[in-house]
Amino acid sequence: MTTLRFSGRVWALAALAALAVSACDAPTTPVSDEDVLQEAIPAPVVAARTGGPEGEAFFRVYTQNVFLGGDTGPLFTIDFSQLPANIGEIVAAVGTFWGAVQANDVAARAAAVVDEIEALDPHVVGLQEVASYAVVDLTTSPPSILDGRDYLAVLLGQIAARGLDYRLVGPQINTNSQLPIALGPSGVTQVLAFTSGEAVLVRGDLPLVDVELGSYADLVDLGPVQIGRGYSRVETVFNDTPYHVITTHLETQGIRPVHDAQALELFARFGDLPGVTVVMGDLNSDAEGVEGDPSWTPTYGFLTANGFVDLWEEKTGRDEIGYTCCWEPDLMTGALDERIDFVLVKPPSGVRSNGNGALPGAVHMDIIGEEMGDVVYPPGVYPADHAGLFAGFNVPRGLLTRRGGR
Repeated sequence: MTTLRFSGRVWALAALAALAVSACDAPTTPVSDEDVLQEAIPAPVVAARTGGPEGEAFFRVYTQNVFLGGDTGPLFTIDFSQLPANIGEIVAAVGTFWGAVQANDVAARAAAVVDEIEALDPHVVGLQEVASYAVVDLTTSPPSILDGRDYLAVLLGQIAARGLDYRLVGPQINTNSQLPIALGPSGVTQVLAFTSGEAVLVRGDLPLVDVELGSYADLVDLGPVQIGRGYSRVETVFNDTPYHVITTHLETQGIRPVHDAQALELFARFGDLPGVTVVMGDLNSDAEGVEGDPSWTPTYGFLTANGFVDLWEEKTGRDEIGYTCCWEPDLMTGALDERIDFVLVKPPSGVRSNGNGALPGAVHMDIIGEEMGDVVYPPGVYPADHAGLFAGFNVPRGLLTRRGGR
């Protein structure tokens, strides 16, 4: 179930307006609640495709944390319990964050991700940190949107413009809140309303059997902002075999009680599904770290010890560690030195190869967005603070029927 959370502060009037902001065109007229609810449910993107998955040997997925657009660290370390005494500090921090979002060109970065989708032609695409922003004027009745950015709207527009055949599943909105960004003599005059979560794209010729969207029970409660994380599961059939593909984003390592609870819920929900199960996304658990490292949590080890195969470890001819995180928030500097993004696959029960791998077929993987050649010009930034992962793997046709796996 999708749950939208709204704060109870004075700026809560802007909550619904946040969902209506489209791409980089901010409406100058007030937006009604009715308009907002209509625009909050994007239509599927469907374009013409010839052929289909029949005869394709490899199931292909692409996962990408697309980046909120700015560094939330300074913002979410503010002591919100001191409101209203520190309202000026909050307004300044929100303004700095919003400036970073504007500088990290949403349109150019989304276009780079669509470039990869067009080139790789994955069956399922999983996106994390899919965010929308609206600067909302509270002095008008009803509140009106002055400016905004919507990553998903831009990305879907690019997909449609190129005639790519993908259906949107979601978005699964896990965080929906507002923070003050401007003050007047009588109080808050403008807020930055924002949402974030996951979105999934499914190739148009792939059957969509079932969908499950939800937020984890445990979240980070900062008072006016509740930071939720969630999951999106799609079920399909490929080469006569059922596939469950879960896109997810777990809480950061620094908030271990919430992170650990979310990881356990992830496994409880999806650890024993019939057929092939794919868990992909930003798990915030460094496979190359050791206990005591800030980037380490037991999540990666727990999942791989309980039936999930790390496809990066299965990659033939692997000659690099596979770091995926993180560029600095300016998307221009830094280094990737953590492996926290994954494509994990749980084969049907009892299915293993006799060779070195844990899957009965070949595996191909590639890291996306980790090279200088991936920098987007202008403005000269990487597409996201994380590198993405593309994976293609082969589970022979009809394996469940022939081998009796569940």
